[in-house]
Amino acid sequence: MADSISVLQLGDLKVAEVGTERTAEISESVTELNVQLSSRQPSSIIFKVYDPDFKMFNANYFQVRREVSYLGYKYEIASVTISRMPGTPDAVHVRCGSRAVQKLARDKGAFTWNGITAAEFARQKADEFGMQMFIQQSIQVDSITRIQSDERDESTWDVLQRLAADLEYVCFEAYNVLYFTSEDYLLERQPHISVNIGSGEDGADPEDPWYPYAFTVQTNDDDWAGSSLTVKLPRVNAQGLRPGMGIQLLRGGAFTGTTPGAGGTFEARVPTRTHMVTDVKWPEGTNEPVSVNARTLKETGDTVADTSVGRGVIPFGSRNLQEGDTGSDVQRLQMALGMPENLQDGVFGKRTLSAVKAWQRENKLGTATTTQISEVDAADRSFFGELSQITTYDVDGIIDADDWGILLAAEPTVRRYTEWANVDMSAYAAAFTNSSTKTGSVSETEDTISPVAGDEVGNTGSDLDPADRKYFF
Repeated sequence: MADSISVLQLGDLKVAEVGTERTAEISESVTELNVQLSSRQPSSIIFKVYDPDFKMFNANYFQVRREVSYLGYKYEIASVTISRMPGTPDAVHVRCGSRAVQKLARDKGAFTWNGITAAEFARQKADEFGMQMFIQQSIQVDSITRIQSDERDESTWDVLQRLAADLEYVCFEAYNVLYFTSEDYLLERQPHISVNIGSGEDGADPEDPWYPYAFTVQTNDDDWAGSSLTVKLPRVNAQGLRPGMGIQLLRGGAFTGTTPGAGGTFEARVPTRTHMVTDVKWPEGTNEPVSVNARTLKETGDTVADTSVGRGVIPFGSRNLQEGDTGSDVQRLQMALGMPENLQDGVFGKRTLSAVKAWQRENKLGTATTTQISEVDAADRSFFGELSQITTYDVDGIIDADDWGILLAAEPTVRRYTEWANVDMSAYAAAFTNSSTKTGSVSETEDTISPVAGDEVGNTGSDLDPADRKYFF
């Protein structure tokens, strides 16, 4: 067995002593430590301790559920493994998860909260467990039940994950912030960075704060037609990245998704494709770069014509479409026009042209010609009933700016409504004056929430701004 080993130079890593307020500093015994942030799981640190003869382990330093702090953030020991092999030192491998989420995962027992939205439930649980929050509103008021049975024993964390899935939201934690939001809502409100993946003279300067030491970008139509990115970035800046932030690639060809800017030159092109950061991880005590994973958004029924077709390498709405064009954006167009599935082939042919022209006439997008009924042959006037005039539209069958303005307009869905409702809870409650909606606080000693004064209402929306009335459906 090895008698000594090099340890890392770390910041404060402390383990709470059992049954006391004291903590024990263990940094000097740590040989490896990795930090991981993810949109799929809570924040975690994983470290390896040099522990000859397992003296620290036998002294109960590494009990499961014991509190650990690293650089001011609170974790809790989730799993412990000890190892001894010939020629290697005795080691203890410890995985720690966010303390708040570990507690949420232990918060169990059958319970029902009545008359509460999923977003308000998430807000209250973040408050209860001492977390900051990024929460997108939801308007559906319902009963929320934490299930406990022989077949299923849900925790509060399980309930949050289930509610998020029902809303097509994501629910995750990073550095004690609870995120409960749709991906598009999150990405629109988080900082973005630009990473130049060009080569030669077009490549990034080594002094660039986001210089890519290594990267891979891929798309796979068999899986999902968006694109995913793994990139190694400088430690000083990249340690500040969080899941939900955005990365736009420069000089990445189709993966950049650029459209020409002023002058139409490559340098003037504007990136249109943003990858959402999903994972950030790095080893402490070294100079290794930070590894970042990101991907384009997974689309939902609220954001695209159909969930089975991703953005592809030609983003929907990024170019004009006309007869003869092909691509995933043509297929998206065919879906939006309601063409039969067997004709949604991504080819802009005669049938697609006919469907486009019919849609343009319906939306009054062509050149209008008005004819007075008095000018129509007398034998045909009876077909027009009491009309005094008719208007026809000469359309071109080309999808360009005015057509995209309608095709890309947000539908009045719950997803879009909640973006309008991104206000504090008092203003949110006031918007429903005279409706049956209630907001308030919940206590686990009660089955119902306490209503906020003056928040009961039934309202036709007449007191709302006209631009917002369409969202009440």
